[in-house]
Amino acid sequence: MEVVRLVRLLEGSQRAVVFTGAGVSTESGIPDFRSSQGLWRDIDPMKVASIGALREDPEAFYAFYRRRLGMLEAVKPNRAHEVIALLEERGYVRAVITQNVDGLHQKAGSRRVLELHGSLRKTVCLDCEGEFGGELLAGEGVPECPRCGGVLKPGVVLFGEPLPNDVLEEAYELSRQADLHIVLGSSLVVSPANTLPQVTLANGGSLAIVNLEETPLDLYADVLIRARLGETMDALAREMGL
Repeated sequence: MEVVRLVRLLEGSQRAVVFTGAGVSTESGIPDFRSSQGLWRDIDPMKVASIGALREDPEAFYAFYRRRLGMLEAVKPNRAHEVIALLEERGYVRAVITQNVDGLHQKAGSRRVLELHGSLRKTVCLDCEGEFGGELLAGEGVPECPRCGGVLKPGVVLFGEPLPNDVLEEAYELSRQADLHIVLGSSLVVSPANTLPQVTLANGGSLAIVNLEETPLDLYADVLIRARLGETMDALAREMGL
């Protein structure tokens, strides 16, 4: 059974990291982006969810973006989030590297979370670059900076923006040191985030992938599981006695 093999890898590792994508959050009711039911199925994200779109037409940007914010109001961590937090608490996992911006890992209890694509718990002013809480995105219209009155940007990486360099560097360093990289719910097609598991492999570490669909790194995985994440992580927790 592949879950048992994953347990053995975890129990034999000293520097494991977990890499999570949208598939972890979909089981909490948050739609992904690229599937047939995803957020981008009928939309060009460069026209409505890019930094250029925000600067050019903030009203249209927020008319679209508040759909996404509305989806997050009532969501809660699922079993996968909970087990990942337990693995960190018990010392099996050093950190969580995530492409998600919903903060569900932190809500579940994970402490060391590297958010490659930023967080909706923050806002940034386009003019003075001041940083504020995500609660300023609530309401209607275009949110304004409490300091200078400028347009606020969600604290996430929009299309056309680079990933935060400090977070990316820390993620690369953790991946270089890792003896096990566990990919959960990521299609591994978004660069440069998808290169992180490759860094672990290049430095002699093992790779485990749990994802419903194929990924470009499946052939290199020591453990490959095609199943729902909540069920898989629950089975792993039972096997480990968590």
